[in-house]
Formats: sequence, structure tokens, C-alpha cells
Amino acid sequence: MRRCMCESVAYVLKAFGAQAAVQRCQWHQRENVVGYLPKGEQDL
Repeated sequence: MRRCMCESVAYVLKAFGAQAAVQRCQWHQRENVVGYLPKGEQDL
């Protein structure tokens, strides 16, 4: 199994195909979700 760090899942899928297992950074995932909340409710 190969592991790599990448900013875009699209690049991983392009390089390794649809069978690639992708795990996102938990901090960046949280930032993306919180970004959809109104500014008053964003408490990072």
C-alpha cells in the first residue's frame, strides 16, 4: 500500500485510480464544514 499527502483528491484519483483509499486531514475537513456556518456560529 502506498501513502501520499496531497492537497487535492482529484490528483490522487488521477494517479492511482478509483480504487485509491483517501483519508482527508481532520482539521481541514472541519475548517471546510465550519466555513458554511454563519460567522457568529464559527468557533474554531
